[in-house]
Amino acid sequence: MEIPAKQKNILLKLAANTIEEYITKQEIIKKPAYLNCKNLFFVKIMPQIFKEQLNCFVTIYKDSVLRGCIGSLRTDESLYQNIIKYSILAATQDGRFSPVSVDELASLKYEISILAEFVEISDSEDFLLGEEGLLLNANLTSAILLPQVATECSLNKLEFIEKLKEKARLTEFKHKVNYKLYKFKTTIIK
Repeated sequence: MEIPAKQKNILLKLAANTIEEYITKQEIIKKPAYLNCKNLFFVKIMPQIFKEQLNCFVTIYKDSVLRGCIGSLRTDESLYQNIIKYSILAATQDGRFSPVSVDELASLKYEISILAEFVEISDSEDFLLGEEGLLLNANLTSAILLPQVATECSLNKLEFIEKLKEKARLTEFKHKVNYKLYKFKTTIIK
């Protein structure tokens, strides 16, 4: 999916402004994004992609280190609404981290991953490492790893799948758990 640079910048500003408003004022942004400090970007002139129902993940980094990441696997909301929602959740509800503080805001960087369609695979080798992510679905659990995790953590395919199983907590079960794997591509905005 090709997104023009100007639209990518608007989406990143949306994530940053959403988190700043929420952390400093405990308010949720009412408008979808800012073009700049003076001009609001109104819904009626919003590009079509912002209105589409697209799954996305918002990732927060502090000094190039992961600080939070949360997103959606199924949605009935528009991309810009999902970015608002998951920006707040990534900043405040990622269980691996304490909530983002006001003092951290200036040092944060944001990344948005827009997910393409999930495609079931029967062979765990049938995905492009670093280009496709994986979703694992089992009866009582699920987990997802974005494609960039393989590169950022220097994982091979086997390690990537093992990390996915650990994230889904399959390694905690004493018996074999049946699961399905789905691959997907992402459009990464950073």
